[in-house]
Amino acid sequence: MLSELYARFTPYEWLLSNRKGGYALGTAFLANLRKYHGLLIAGKEEGKRYHLLSSLEERVIFPSGLNFLLDTNFYRDTLYPEGYKLIKDYFFRPFPRFLFQCPYKGEPFLEKTLRFHRDRNVLLISYHNVSSYPYKLILRPKFTFRNHHEVSSASSWQGYALEINSQSAFLAKEDLALFLYTNMGKLKDEVLFYYGVYYPLEDLRGYPAFEDLFSPFYIEVELPPKKTLHLLFSDQALFDPWSVVKDIEERYRPYPLLNFGAHAFAEENLLAILEEMVEDFLLERDIIAGYPWFY
Repeated sequence: MLSELYARFTPYEWLLSNRKGGYALGTAFLANLRKYHGLLIAGKEEGKRYHLLSSLEERVIFPSGLNFLLDTNFYRDTLYPEGYKLIKDYFFRPFPRFLFQCPYKGEPFLEKTLRFHRDRNVLLISYHNVSSYPYKLILRPKFTFRNHHEVSSASSWQGYALEINSQSAFLAKEDLALFLYTNMGKLKDEVLFYYGVYYPLEDLRGYPAFEDLFSPFYIEVELPPKKTLHLLFSDQALFDPWSVVKDIEERYRPYPLLNFGAHAFAEENLLAILEEMVEDFLLERDIIAGYPWFY
């Protein structure tokens, strides 16, 4: 199963990072293969890192009533759902971008991008409707709240604090917290666990390979054509979240973007992309040898 995914996509990983040593790390087919894969691993003092956000369950509901899950997860004996089958194209640089297409019409309908703040533990996920029709998105963040070298279980969530507003949320457990801000849609509370998510590469290395992911709410959005939904995740409260979005957009503005369908950057753009790659390994006062282990 894994070899087929590698052949269809690539075995290489994408990486986002910040000057605190925080990072996001994943695969081209958007399935987490090891405990270090995730969307927000916060860099803290003394080189400590905490895995906060694993992934999202992403469901699209078309006007016809057809609906599909866009995410992909490994379990012990199965792969579910199979959202990777809807990925038409993807890029890793200058930031991860994924184009999804309808399996029946073959037409692209959604562009998903992942970007990181340079100096803060803040992740921006953007969903852009590239089609000519509206559709609904139902998104469920899956939380971990653990040291990034460990895995978590459902029993670790017995004591947590949750506050939900129409377009923001706050989740805390022990000394860890996460804030979510969205520019569209509504948040609704409904507790759900994803039991026994499997990390095959951890199993190969002889480490604990199963984890329970916690999801206490979901976001429901009607996304019109050519509009963009932003989800902003932060380990600190943001007093002006949309100025932070602008900061993130400015971080990546100097770098060239490929059009979907293209296979390589033009020669004159290679130096800029190389500069962006070097950024991944710069800390506030140091250079990191590599992710996810070194500091």
